[in-house]
Amino acid sequence: MSKQHYMRTYEKDRVIFEEGTYSNTMYIVESGRIGIFKEYGTPNQVKLAEVDGGMFGEMGLVSDAPRSATAVALETSELELVPRTELSEYFEAFPYMKEQIIDTLSKRIRQSDRDYMKVCGCIKEFIKLDEANEKKSPELIAQMKKYASMA
Repeated sequence: MSKQHYMRTYEKDRVIFEEGTYSNTMYIVESGRIGIFKEYGTPNQVKLAEVDGGMFGEMGLVSDAPRSATAVALETSELELVPRTELSEYFEAFPYMKEQIIDTLSKRIRQSDRDYMKVCGCIKEFIKLDEANEKKSPELIAQMKKYASMA
């Protein structure tokens, strides 16, 4: 198996996959930059991440759930595609990738946990100030707006 078999070029601004669609493919960035967006192309668009190395879309290998975000090439990008149907063959050719996928999933779960706790802390502080009829700082209001825009 050759990595060349799976290489694809995506021009700048090309959508790689859309939020809400189903896919069974993971992508590895060989060159370029990919943006991961919620509500891409709408007034509520939020950039969740930029990927300029490493992988994205790995949940498509382990879950039949729809994509949780849209991936867009921020510049011309070379991507390696790894379809679920050829995952066993891929792991035989590149066994180290199993650990990299697990590591990536673990890091994303831990980051989600940290983000969740920040949001909970912000809400807790807001409620405490609200119940005491105290003024909310501009920073707290800005944080609440930021979190609300991501919902």
